[in-house]
Amino acid sequence: MEDLQAGTRKAKSLQMDPQPLRAAAGRLKSQVDSGRLPGVMTCAVKEGHLIHFEAHGFSDLAGQVAMNSQTLFRLYSQTKPVLVVGFLILFERGEVLLDDPVEKYLPEFKDAAVGPQRKPLSRPILVRDLLAHTSGIGFGPGFGYEAENDYESTYVGLVRKVDAGEIHSLAEWCEELAKIPLRFQPGKDWGYGYSSDVLGRLIEVLTKKRLDDFLREEVLEPLGMANTFFAVPEEQAPKLAALYKREPWHGKAKTVRFVTSDVGGSGVMEDLSRNVLARPEVDKSSVHPMPTSVFLHGGPASKVIQGGGCICSVAGGLVSNFTDCSRFFQMIVNNGELDGVRLLKAATVQLLGRDWLNEFTTEKRRRPLWVWNTPGIGFSPLGQIGVKFKGANRRTVGSQLHTVHWGGAGGSGYMLNWPHRLVVLTYSGVVFDTDTQKTMWRAAFGSLRRGGLSLSRGEQGHHARQKAKSLALSADRRIVNDAMPVAELVVGLTAGDFARTKAADRMGKQPKSAAVFAAVSSWLLGIKLPFNYRAAGESLRIEAVASSNKVLSQRGLNRSSQTQSTQPEDVPSHAEEVVRLALSTLASALAQANGGHSERLGPALCAALRKEGTTKRPLAACATGSPAEDVVLARVRTLSLCAVAYWREVSQDLGRAASSLSRFLEQQRHLYWKRPPYRGVNLGGWLLLEPGPSHELFQTFGPEATCEWRLLDKMRKHFGTQKTIEAIQAHRANFISEEDFRNIRSMGFNAVRIPFGYWIVTGPAKGELYVGPGLDFLDRALTWCQRLGLQALLDLHGAPGGESGEKPCGRERKDWRWEHWRLDESIEALRVIARRYKGHPAVSGIAVCNEPSEKVPADVLCQFYDEAVRTIRTFMPPDEVSIVLPVYRTERLDEIWRLWNRVFDGFASHANVAFDLHLYHCFGAWWQRQGLGSHLRMTKRHRKILRRVPAVVGEWSLALPDRALAQTDIEEAQDQAYKAFAAAQLDAYSHASHGWFFWNWCDSPAHHPGWDARTCFQRHWLAQADLCKSGAPLIPAGGV
Repeated sequence: MEDLQAGTRKAKSLQMDPQPLRAAAGRLKSQVDSGRLPGVMTCAVKEGHLIHFEAHGFSDLAGQVAMNSQTLFRLYSQTKPVLVVGFLILFERGEVLLDDPVEKYLPEFKDAAVGPQRKPLSRPILVRDLLAHTSGIGFGPGFGYEAENDYESTYVGLVRKVDAGEIHSLAEWCEELAKIPLRFQPGKDWGYGYSSDVLGRLIEVLTKKRLDDFLREEVLEPLGMANTFFAVPEEQAPKLAALYKREPWHGKAKTVRFVTSDVGGSGVMEDLSRNVLARPEVDKSSVHPMPTSVFLHGGPASKVIQGGGCICSVAGGLVSNFTDCSRFFQMIVNNGELDGVRLLKAATVQLLGRDWLNEFTTEKRRRPLWVWNTPGIGFSPLGQIGVKFKGANRRTVGSQLHTVHWGGAGGSGYMLNWPHRLVVLTYSGVVFDTDTQKTMWRAAFGSLRRGGLSLSRGEQGHHARQKAKSLALSADRRIVNDAMPVAELVVGLTAGDFARTKAADRMGKQPKSAAVFAAVSSWLLGIKLPFNYRAAGESLRIEAVASSNKVLSQRGLNRSSQTQSTQPEDVPSHAEEVVRLALSTLASALAQANGGHSERLGPALCAALRKEGTTKRPLAACATGSPAEDVVLARVRTLSLCAVAYWREVSQDLGRAASSLSRFLEQQRHLYWKRPPYRGVNLGGWLLLEPGPSHELFQTFGPEATCEWRLLDKMRKHFGTQKTIEAIQAHRANFISEEDFRNIRSMGFNAVRIPFGYWIVTGPAKGELYVGPGLDFLDRALTWCQRLGLQALLDLHGAPGGESGEKPCGRERKDWRWEHWRLDESIEALRVIARRYKGHPAVSGIAVCNEPSEKVPADVLCQFYDEAVRTIRTFMPPDEVSIVLPVYRTERLDEIWRLWNRVFDGFASHANVAFDLHLYHCFGAWWQRQGLGSHLRMTKRHRKILRRVPAVVGEWSLALPDRALAQTDIEEAQDQAYKAFAAAQLDAYSHASHGWFFWNWCDSPAHHPGWDARTCFQRHWLAQADLCKSGAPLIPAGGV
């Protein structure tokens, strides 16, 4: 461990006063001196620095072995965090999903039941239930105590079998456990139990390795935890602490009695009346007393590796010391990384810092078992965590936000606080000792308060917000001021918006607004702007100015002959002028290129700029995922490079500074999406049949033919298989022609979205009715696109098994469940498409599915999206092809955004990715009741939504319910209403960073004319001028 004196010297700069910790440790020492504790160790580490460490008393009273940082002690339930990290490593690799049923991996739980009456499960036990202890699995008595209630009694037989050595592995143990009824329905309550041990077995099944081998290879060895074992080597045995317990149970006895962890050679507990599970045996030939122990290598119980801590009477879990535990928990508060070794993504660790009972259980019931049964406390896979609760306050230990408390039955405990990267460890060696932990945890927050931090309840982020705000505002104000005109254009904020942003600063809602504006200008100039809020504001200012000089020098701009200095006042005055000129020139050029309408600039530049050694992740580094901040940050980060195309025309007339900036942006072209935003139309009904667009096929077979599957079924019965195949092939050959593509181009559209079913790519699965493959039709369409200068978005509209049970996916099914969706086959279809059209100049986007059902769990969907993006990126780089991830309905956007951005780190890990929203005004009872005014107002709301996230509007139309025009019975007035509705939507959807697609190119004459783009143009509801006005620069014919 780090030198204590060095850490203490840094305590003041870390804003933590060690005195309250020392005082608390002194009180614990007095308990050691009085015999209430055999010994005690306490430790606090903040931001990687050892602030406090004290050890008093003995780890073994009989042998008078002093406590020290290398003392080995039994972790018991403190093993769980190590197990959780190991599991999440597999989760990040995509080998398991949180909503997977446990029975998928452990079939013995398929027949699980609830209670003595063995009621059937309302739903299967999910993997997330094992992590959150909402599975209904309980636990049995240990440490010589009798069962306290009926449910503990049901596990007594299982505990005795483990003690007797009748169970030899986790596999055998899980088979026995699955026979015992659950305490409650999965997800309906919280109850601490053997869930983590089941999770350990699940890891063994996934990895085909023993649990101890997997954790050693993936967690312990990478972190350098050389003194952490499931079975202690014999040479380490003298360091293993004895174990004690007070009596009576739950009492305040003045003395403690010795409890060795040995259960004897037979593995049977004995002499329970004296609270001694077995007598220690001492090797008299050794200098050191050596009690035999089941924790020793080769001991009778070491054959059952217990990831949860204890599945028998007294033995189980890992053995470790303070040094190793400190390293492990520092990795956690460092968001998954320690000493350059990253085990988990930061977003995954943040998942552990949230209350799972509040977010992941149905009835949100909390009954914490460990230390407190207090309102204001929730549970995460790492232990109890503070939650927002009106009755909690800073004196309620365990209620601090972003703070986890937990420990082990052997007297160990830990506290983790993410905002201050604080780790507090305690150990006393007394079974179920919680007083020691509470004493030190209270003292730790006292040390923070004494160090100058405000930690009152409800103010957990106050200090961090104030520090971030101070740093941002202390940055070079010249840069911030110069960034304003660019920020107004690129971010889409006006001066009034900025004033409201500053007001939000004062309210603590958007602490980084000034830093955003500073970042915009520094990003445009390639300046490295490290958003490290622990650094001083002055150092940030110095580095920004020094970096700007370096960048300007590298671009060949004249510099003063003076030696470059790191002092701001020494910056050459002409360099400042060049910076200012470059920014103002950029603002003017962008406005000029957009006809002076800066508010309609839309996606002008991309903040995915990454240049090794200059800017690795600008702006993304300061994104927190909070909605208030991401309104600005996500917008900037996902802008496209369409403005760069204008530089070739305007840079010659705008001076050397503009030309230099243009060259700099051109150098980064390979990191941007080069294409203009989509202003396109859908080709629905061609390669996936739908009743509206494909009405000529459907109308023959009546209303029962509601989808492609049912149509093919009727056609096969009526015509036979061969003639059905011929009819479908004829439809595909004649439904869309090159003339259609030419008309699309002439109307002003610059892109087409081509929906197709997976059977077009891989052919239908065995037993399915679809006709395929048919990739030659896609080849033909892309040839036309390339010839006419159209972009193509390839849309996997119908996934294997269906991403929903609705008509658009190809098969309408009332009994559809999300498990029907064959995700692996969907990935394979996307792989075929990406490989086949790699480098094709017309392909500018791929949509990985279409309108996924709300029944699909959000984390399952995001996991699929993550794998789909990685698969496509194997063949198609982000500067050439955009990847579209359907969210479908705006109501689910926040949920998907939160998981994708925080848990999967989606927008930071993957460039040129956008969500797909379908914005219709006619489906659902609510829309049917609205007048035209409500529809126009809703388009404004959609505009705000589209400015929040990277998005493409994959489908929209001019179809309105009858009520919308109920008071407009004059045809000319109705035409004006539709024109207004079209203009409102075009204005709103132009704010989608990747553009929009009208549904559809053609539709049934029996349907509302607002579904048919050709009819809309004929009636002048849409016009080429409207499309161009919405920000769609036409691509010159002859190539993309």
